[in-house]
Formats: sequence, C-alpha cells, structure tokens
Amino acid sequence: MAAQEPSIPVLAARARALQQRAESLLAAFRQPAMRALVTDATTNLRDAQRWFDDARLEASDTCRLWVEAILTVTARRLETLDETLRQHGPDVTGLSG
Repeated sequence: MAAQEPSIPVLAARARALQQRAESLLAAFRQPAMRALVTDATTNLRDAQRWFDDARLEASDTCRLWVEAILTVTARRLETLDETLRQHGPDVTGLSG
C-alpha cells in the first residue's frame, strides 16, 4: 500500500502548479465575486502548504493522503473557475446552476 501513497516532492510540485494556476485566474477575473472564489481556493492551498513544514508528513501516509485530498479538491475548484473564465470571460459575476 505504501507504494501508492503520494511522495512529498510530487505533492509539493502539484501544490506549486496549482498556486500558479490560481494566481493566473486571480489576475484574469475582474469581478470581486469570482476573485473571492479563487481566493477561497488559495486558502486550501495554504492549508496544504502548512503540512510541508510538518514533520508528520514524512512519517504518515495518512497525512500525505490528506494533503493529496486537499490538492484534489483545490484542482477541481480551479478547473471549474478556469472553465467559467473560458466560457464567460473575465467579467462574469458568479456561477449559477
């Protein structure tokens, strides 16, 4: 089972890539409501980033899985925002069902 657990370098690289994606989206959106949604996603990234400074991450598969879950949720949020930007442009005011 340990072979399936994500490595810390892989998680860190994924977190950096998501942070860059979030920064791009934040720069692209013009409306405060959409910028706030991107900011919410970056809060998740900050939570994940805190784990990289925690010694338990190295020793615990569970902690690495938790970080992976945070990054997966964040990626999904950013994908939705990216799709919204592509479909509706930078002036969209929010997501609707």
